[in-house]
Amino acid sequence: MGMTYQTGMIDASHVPVFRWVDAMRGIVSRVPRKERKLIAIDETKLKIKERRVEVWASIDADTKELLAVYASYYRLSINTIIFVKRVLDTCVGTSVVPVN
Repeated sequence: MGMTYQTGMIDASHVPVFRWVDAMRGIVSRVPRKERKLIAIDETKLKIKERRVEVWASIDADTKELLAVYASYYRLSINTIIFVKRVLDTCVGTSVVPVN
């Protein structure tokens, strides 16, 4: 399968993308809960067979540890809340989540 980049979108079948997200879910589910000073969150859009997919990822800014990955066909407030809750579930105590 070949991937080409087109204005920030990846032209790929949905199957490999969702397999990747599923594989990442297994890795992320093993993230230990601990105190974190700074969390980085990023979001991107993928175009999969003419359908847009929103993908979020988060890391601990100090350790570069992957905290959470989330994909959705929609960019709704509830999707953001679900993702941020998953990120905060890896934290103990107070963490800072910078918002841009």
